[in-house]
Amino acid sequence: MSMWSRLKSLAGGDRTRYTLASAAALAIPDDTNFVTVTGTTAVTSLSVTASARNREITILGGASAAVSFTNTNSPSAGQMYLRGSDRLVSEDVVLKLLVKADGTVTLISFTG
Repeated sequence: MSMWSRLKSLAGGDRTRYTLASAAALAIPDDTNFVTVTGTTAVTSLSVTASARNREITILGGASAAVSFTNTNSPSAGQMYLRGSDRLVSEDVVLKLLVKADGTVTLISFTG
């Protein structure tokens, strides 16, 4: 990803929207910070490249979604600290996460 694309993404200007099928290790594309998740497979970690760290990810539940995001109280890279509770993302539910420099993921907000 170019420096301009990365800066645009960090500033919230990159709104390429992907629809992803849920998976245990949900892979977030480098060129987006907004995804819709479908399916029912529980997400236990997020997979992001090193260049995609230090950014906010917004996850919206799709029409067929009932996806559980698994909380980890002492996360390592890719795992999520969701303030002590698993989060269920279904239609019209919004989950905002911060992917930190070390690759860990922290809950910003949950609207459900």
